[in-house]
This record gives sequence, structure tokens and C-alpha cells, in this order.
Amino acid sequence: TPGLSDSKIYKVILENQKIFIARFLDTKRNFKEREWEISLMKETAKKSISPAIIYSSPNQDLIIMDYIDGKNFNQTFLGDPLLKKLASNLKILHSLPIENAIKITTLEKRFFVKSPTKEYQHFLSMFRALEKDFLTNSTLAITHTNLHPGNMRADKGNVWIIDWQDAALYGP
Repeated sequence: TPGLSDSKIYKVILENQKIFIARFLDTKRNFKEREWEISLMKETAKKSISPAIIYSSPNQDLIIMDYIDGKNFNQTFLGDPLLKKLASNLKILHSLPIENAIKITTLEKRFFVKSPTKEYQHFLSMFRALEKDFLTNSTLAITHTNLHPGNMRADKGNVWIIDWQDAALYGP
């Protein structure tokens, strides 16, 4: 089942019991965005940060990737070794080359729902000011931008990051 993304996600079990994940990417997103997501997933898979991509379709609307046999990170004991591994993976992610990264200028366009209330408008104006200052004074890096326990899977030795749809160039 998908999270907040518009992708359709399926667990595929072959006759030999090998398990894969098939993910149909949101075709409302343009080709360049889907291409960026897939290229980033391939790069992070080389570093054991995300599952390996087995196949991606030519029009970049389907990816088949390895299944991570683990638990969502929020269901796992947040012990010191796993937290250190997550920090290590994020350090690697933030140091990847940024030549083809999609830059976002504000998280507002991606995550905030419009609301007419005064409280919301006040919050949004404060957020815009803080974010502008942050982006002006921050070193940019490749970031996930939607990192939360539901987008992490943990096994005994690693914390795997999944759902790279919103990854972009932003402040780490």
C-alpha cells in the first residue's frame, strides 16, 4: 500500500519465493522528475542506503526493486547501532554529487495544504521567512525531504530508506 505518494506499490512473490517490490510511479510527475528519482535510487542502492533497482521501464513509470525483509523503523528498537547507521547513511546521501539534482525552492509547494484560517496564514508567513533565511545561509545537498519512520526499513544491520519521490536539492 502506498503512503502519501501517488505511486501504486505491490509486493510480488515469485514461485521460487523470491520477493520483489513493483512500484508504478505517478505519471502526473514529469519524466525528468521520475528519471531523477530512479537515478538517485540507483546511486543510493550502490551505497546500501536504498533497495537495489532490478528494472525500470523506458518511460520511467515502473520500477522493480529488491524487497527489504525488515520492519518499519518506527517498529524497531531505536538502539544505538541503528541510529548510528541511519546517521552514517544520511551523511553519505548528503555528500553525493549534485549535478543533476532537482532543486526545490520551498517545501511549502510540496507539503502544505492550503487553508484560509488566520492561524494557518500566520504560520505560513513565519515558515516562508524562516525557510528563506535557511536556504540563503545553508549549504545545499541531496536530501530525501520526506524522511520519517514510515519511509525507513530496518533489518539487523542497516536502515534502508525508501520512497524517494520527493528527493531534491535542499538544506541537509
